[in-house]
Amino acid sequence: MHEIKLSKLNWEDASHGYFRKKVMEVNNASNKVCKVQFVKIPPNQIIKPHAHKGQTESEYVLAGSGIIKSGKQVLRLRPGLFLLLGPENFMR
Repeated sequence: MHEIKLSKLNWEDASHGYFRKKVMEVNNASNKVCKVQFVKIPPNQIIKPHAHKGQTESEYVLAGSGIIKSGKQVLRLRPGLFLLLGPENFMR
């Protein structure tokens, strides 16, 4: 067991228009990346287009709202929403 003190983790610029606190990042046997992180998006921020090549991310919205687009899909983000983004998703 390993205790993680979130207050000890620093916010870092993710360079896509948001900030993150990385809790864990690992590569599995097939060199796929798995991340656990907290994400903070400033109000009225537009996230730069990017893809999750070779990785799956899960996101849980704690507060705030916004819109995420992937291909023709549009999803409204709101507190309590859990989102799973696979390697095939391109965010714009």
